[in-house]
Amino acid sequence: MAWFGVVLIIGELGQTAATTYYVARHPENAKDYTATARVMMTITGGFTAGVGFLVAPLLAQGDADLLNAYRVVFVVCLPVFVGSSYSFALQGVSITKWNVMRISQPIAYLGLVVAAQVTGNLNLVVATGALALTVMAQSALSYGLARHSGLTGGRARRQHVRPLARYGFSQVLSTAPQSFNGRLDQLVLSQTARSSDLGHYAVAVTLSGLAVPVVSALGYVLFPRLAGMRRGGSAERRLVRSAVLTSFIVALVVVTALTATAFVTVPLLFGSEYQPSVLLVWLLAPAGVLLASTSVLSDLLRGRGQPGIVARAQGVGLIFTVILLAALIPMWGAKGAAVASGLACAVTWAFLMLGLRAGRGRVEAPDTEEVVHGLAPDRTA
Repeated sequence: MAWFGVVLIIGELGQTAATTYYVARHPENAKDYTATARVMMTITGGFTAGVGFLVAPLLAQGDADLLNAYRVVFVVCLPVFVGSSYSFALQGVSITKWNVMRISQPIAYLGLVVAAQVTGNLNLVVATGALALTVMAQSALSYGLARHSGLTGGRARRQHVRPLARYGFSQVLSTAPQSFNGRLDQLVLSQTARSSDLGHYAVAVTLSGLAVPVVSALGYVLFPRLAGMRRGGSAERRLVRSAVLTSFIVALVVVTALTATAFVTVPLLFGSEYQPSVLLVWLLAPAGVLLASTSVLSDLLRGRGQPGIVARAQGVGLIFTVILLAALIPMWGAKGAAVASGLACAVTWAFLMLGLRAGRGRVEAPDTEEVVHGLAPDRTA
């Protein structure tokens, strides 16, 4: 799952955020932007699926079931990428429909996993198959909702490729380090630690990270809203300040509650053999708060048309992640990975805050599409 998440981020080439931004920015051309993004992601999805299928044996390390699981999730990248062009276009026009699409896959996946567990059939292959089935169904639902919203029927246009690619390139420079920052600890442990240690760590990461989907919802809503607002206006500044404060407070409250009850919830949900996960939950608590807040800060900057600032902050954070993991995992194992994650998240959060303050009222150079439409960012603030 960790490798699958990283591959999605890199292979989509930032077109998820780019599609949302330009559909919200230029609603009159929403159909054509969606069609252009679909063609671009079909190409990258096919390439990613092929490469992932070939490298799966290296990741599986001789485990036949694991090899099949890797190949399934890599191949399913193609329909996921194509569906993303529709799902993230929805984010630009209808948050309600986008949320319906987003929640459909987790609910369906949970239902299939529970059914497999009850019938005694839950294993790695079944869980992976359930994942593939539900994400493909989600892609089909994305198309249906996009069609209902008037986002289909457009034509891929050459003049839209450059702005989508330009924004997407800046986006992937931020999301790739961000994805590695959030998963590099598990990727390293998957190749160096015992499976039991990785299992304890995975449980702790899941619990400490529950604040992220709660808080990130704020960023999902504000991203397209900021994309359509006047740059540097007082309304924009108030919205950004309120979002920063609210996201941090909500994340702090949620993570504190999860951490304080971990000694009860972990054994209750997973069994007494997962008791070592409790300490890891406590060590990962700072990372949980900062990661949730970082998600919102990143969306605020993307909504301002400043994905480059996010890229630089995440790049610095990734450097710290690599250095800290290399120093602390050999000494403390999974505990060292937890400490390293917290420190790296703090560095990333600080750089994003500095970028948000320094970039108030300014955006990076306008792309050709914005100049043509007379929507070049306001640089006077």
